[in-house]
Amino acid sequence: MLAAAAAAARLPRWRTLSPAAAAWRHAAPSRGAHQKAGHVSHSEKNTSVPVVLLKAHEGLGMGGDVVSVRRGFMRNYLHPQSVAKYATPENMAAHATPERAERDVELFKLPSRQAAQLQGATVGIFRHIEAGQEQPSRPVTAANIAEKIMRQHRVAVSEAQVQLEADITTLSEHPVVVDLGRGFSATVTVAVEPR
Repeated sequence: MLAAAAAAARLPRWRTLSPAAAAWRHAAPSRGAHQKAGHVSHSEKNTSVPVVLLKAHEGLGMGGDVVSVRRGFMRNYLHPQSVAKYATPENMAAHATPERAERDVELFKLPSRQAAQLQGATVGIFRHIEAGQEQPSRPVTAANIAEKIMRQHRVAVSEAQVQLEADITTLSEHPVVVDLGRGFSATVTVAVEPR
């Protein structure tokens, strides 16, 4: 009798049920069966949603911009704080502002203005020359040129926009092309001089 009770304690609960209940337990689908029938797990769902910003938000954009954010962020923060609405065609049309249109026109014209400002400009870069050497100890890189363009001409360009085949290792003037986007580019003269 004790051996039978100990054996029953080790069995799963459904095995100790009546034969009818045990048969029902075997007939029920397993936990993973619904996932095999086209169910999409939470991690596979698209968890971002497009929204229209009603006002400027740091890290997202300006009012009227359409951005993609996480569903929970929209549901729990942006929508209750009246920072954004879901990007339906009605909401997008209602929040198209003249200021946004002007800003888009300015952003569209920006590369052509930057090209006119930079075309033929000179970018001066100084390098230290070691005693007994004729060439600089450090080469001039695309990052150095982008930084100097920002400091000297107030035009923000990235390292990737500076089209430099190889680092500059000689003291002289070098023509360098800067790609400003939308087909506009400018040729600047990089003057590497001794310090």
